[in-house]
Amino acid sequence: MTEQGRVALGDARNVYVARTYAYVADGRFGVSIVDVENPEKPHNDQVFGGNRQMNDAYDVKIGMVAGSAFAFVADGVYGLRICRSFRHGMTPQHFSGFSPRPTPKLIATAHTHGPR
Repeated sequence: MTEQGRVALGDARNVYVARTYAYVADGRFGVSIVDVENPEKPHNDQVFGGNRQMNDAYDVKIGMVAGSAFAFVADGVYGLRICRSFRHGMTPQHFSGFSPRPTPKLIATAHTHGPR
């Protein structure tokens, strides 16, 4: 249930805001992507768990390279997860504005030396 200005999340641990979306490291759920274009009425746009491959998300950061956006997710079990958030030309109907809707896809994992 969403109250004005609040979004219910399962296991929120950290947040990174990029343009009109807040990317929330949401623990066992992966990354929750919250539309914050209207900060008084945020809503959960989608939850991305990488086909259940991200299940201990602690932190998330967003970076852009050559028209593509990437989410770097610290996963306490599997290490660094890299997700492409969107790429130029992938979804042209969504890329025409300032803040295209994310279409995340898990593309890489770098295992770390241990959990957390």
